[in-house]
Amino acid sequence: MHILFVNHVAYMSGAENSLLHLIAGLDPSQYQCWAICPPDGPLIHAFSESGCTVITSEFSKSLPQFTRTILRLNDLIKRHQIDLIHANSIDAIQYAALAARWRRIPLIGHVRNIVPFRRRGIWLVKQADRLIAVSKATQHSLVSQGIPAEKVEVIYNGIDPERYPLSVIGESANRPQFNLPCGVPLVGSVGRLHPIKGFVDFLQAARQVIGIIPDAHFAIAGRDPEPRERYFGELTRLMHELNLAERVHFLGEIDRINLFLQSLDVFVLPSLQEPFARAILEAMGCACPIVATAVGGTPEAIEDGRHGLLIPPACPDAMASAIIRLLSDREYATVLGRAARERVLAQFSITSNVERTQALYRELIPA
Repeated sequence: MHILFVNHVAYMSGAENSLLHLIAGLDPSQYQCWAICPPDGPLIHAFSESGCTVITSEFSKSLPQFTRTILRLNDLIKRHQIDLIHANSIDAIQYAALAARWRRIPLIGHVRNIVPFRRRGIWLVKQADRLIAVSKATQHSLVSQGIPAEKVEVIYNGIDPERYPLSVIGESANRPQFNLPCGVPLVGSVGRLHPIKGFVDFLQAARQVIGIIPDAHFAIAGRDPEPRERYFGELTRLMHELNLAERVHFLGEIDRINLFLQSLDVFVLPSLQEPFARAILEAMGCACPIVATAVGGTPEAIEDGRHGLLIPPACPDAMASAIIRLLSDREYATVLGRAARERVLAQFSITSNVERTQALYRELIPA
């Protein structure tokens, strides 16, 4: 089976990492993969490393460029005899939908966001033969906006257990490679630098935590994908206003995210909305004690008080209290972290993710 994966950006985030793990798990004797994305960014190399033949194209919503992208997709489908398109985002679906209909091949859309659709967007998304929702919350959002329920299947993101061996919480040995201090409480988060990720609340909570635990440090792994990095600028200004310059560490995009997570005493997911964060699964795999906002699909992974602590979104006071509780009660934090790891290994494996996705491919393209 020839599959074309469509990704409308070339930077790396949870969506791209989840797709790469899926591709790596596909049976190479059954699937030959192509991928198309914009020409500048680390995803090109990552696609190539995963075994895909990579094609680049600009993705813009201006009508001339939108048309050129559709024509390029049509040419690729014809030239490589593509059997099925797998579009990795709502934006990617909108490009792929017209090309798939034109060439009369099936389209699977992977929906990794909870957002309201515009009229054109909802019409294009409806053209997909099937939609993969990354959580029940995402599924509910789609159906509530008029997507037929029978088109939507929930397939959770998954992780490879071998990449997340059990280690000591707050492993200081990993910290020097990230220029992080050893021997102090370390609280961290992972995510692209975007307002929806709630990092303003994270910094405000950090200021409160330091008032109680003076030697605590905070780290954020992730980059601002926008060329002007305006949100990163906003965060650095706030960091200085709160007198946190010596305590907050912006790491940018990092490799070996598992080693960073293993170095943390507490992991925080401060998002204002979150369909189903890959970072939460990775933190669970590392047995990190977790504080997370109870939004979107996060409560589907974390049961409050059993696998981590859930808090309301946009509430730095609650975030700070939960962080202080876990830093102050290491035994309780360890119990939560171990329970989270057991849950992610049992319920959110990459094997299940790949098997269910391959079953969907076979359903649409019978042998």
